[in-house]
Amino acid sequence: MSQAIVLDTFLKNIQSCSKFHGRPNEDVCLWIDEIEEIFAILGTPSARRVQGARLLLRDNARLWVKDYTSPTGEDDVWAHFKASLTGRFDSPNKKYFARTRLWQLKQRSSVTKYITEFETLRAKIDDINEGEAIQAFLNGLKPKLQEHFAGHPVYRQDLSMIKQIVES
Repeated sequence: MSQAIVLDTFLKNIQSCSKFHGRPNEDVCLWIDEIEEIFAILGTPSARRVQGARLLLRDNARLWVKDYTSPTGEDDVWAHFKASLTGRFDSPNKKYFARTRLWQLKQRSSVTKYITEFETLRAKIDDINEGEAIQAFLNGLKPKLQEHFAGHPVYRQDLSMIKQIVES
C-alpha cells in the first residue's frame, strides 16, 4: 500500500473520533481509550498517535498542547503524551464523583439505557469490586425489579447474569 493511501486512511479514521476539549465534565481516560482502539486497528506507530491525537484536541486541550514538548531520546512519545495529557486533565476527584453518581443512579426509563449509564460510570472507577457493583446496580433498579432479586439471592451473585435477567 502506498504511503499516500496509508496517510489518507489514517486521516479519515482519526477525524471520525470524538474530540477532546479539556472540560471538567469530560473524561480524558475514556477519550484516550477510544482513540487507542482506532490506533490499534490501524497499527499506528507511537509518533503518529501523538500527531493524530493533537488533531482531535479543542479549546482548553488545544491551548495545553501548544505548550507540550515531546520527550527527546528513546522514550515512548505516545506514553509520554498520554501521561502528560492525563496529568493535566484527569482529576483525582473524578473517581469519587463517579462512584457517588453510580450509587445515586436510578433507572428512570428502559433497562438498556440504565445499563449503559451504569457501565459508563463504572468504567470510570478502577477499584470497584464485583460486590459493590452488584449492590449499586440493584440499588438503582426500579422497585419492581429490586423485589424480584430480593426473593432470589442466588441471582444476586453475578452482575452479568443480573443484567441478562433484567433485560429479559
